[in-house]
Amino acid sequence: MRFWKFERNTHPIRLAVLLLLSAALLLSAVTACGQTEERRVLVYAAASLRDVLTELGQEYESSNNVHVAFNWGGSVALANQLKRHAPGDVFISAGAGPMNDLEQARLLKSETRTALASNSLVVVSNSREIKPASTEQTLRGASLISLADPKLSPAGRYAQESLESIGLWRELQERIVLGANVRTALAHVESGAVEVGIVYRTDALNNDGVRIAHEIPAESHSPILYPAAILEDSGHYQAASAFLTFLTREHAQSRFQTYGFDPGTQP
Repeated sequence: MRFWKFERNTHPIRLAVLLLLSAALLLSAVTACGQTEERRVLVYAAASLRDVLTELGQEYESSNNVHVAFNWGGSVALANQLKRHAPGDVFISAGAGPMNDLEQARLLKSETRTALASNSLVVVSNSREIKPASTEQTLRGASLISLADPKLSPAGRYAQESLESIGLWRELQERIVLGANVRTALAHVESGAVEVGIVYRTDALNNDGVRIAHEIPAESHSPILYPAAILEDSGHYQAASAFLTFLTREHAQSRFQTYGFDPGTQP
């Protein structure tokens, strides 16, 4: 920015003009900085959304000149970060529970809350040699079973609810290997370290290293929803709002379905 040196004998009218020009340039610089800051969105998103949101984020960036960054993880862990006032603009959870916690703590702009998609659970294996059997038989016959940690990820909580529903939770606990999130649980199976796992159907469909052995009945666990909302402390509300609107429109919703998600219902 250019600064003028005012001499003591500067003509009053000229001095007034120069002061107005200086003020205009300063206001322009401040506005430009604000616009630059507004052209970014930091999204805290459940790990199970990584594939579809990465693609949609890149597409949105190229069309809108807005940088979209993601912080991936288990929804409970992400919510805990936000409770400690970690900076961010949008939260997309893999379950209503973590979102409800943030809403109760007054950390969300509640009027922006919406459900983007829904999902289901499956039992996966890294082997194609498992013979057709019931879900119970496959789980009982496995030496190790991989789940997301119920304390850190809704995927783990849904899996625990399902195992409790069919009466296997206590029986299998000593053989359960916990991952920090559902992608970690999936990686345990893909690597061969664990024989079978319970993960989201979308994760299994988009991973060539595992196969779906069984579908988990939806009635055995709570509905799997993906609510999203803008954070109360967002410093980029307009950009965050525009990106969230983009995710709810037909084009983005069709992309969610391409990755195996089902339409969302209001959480």
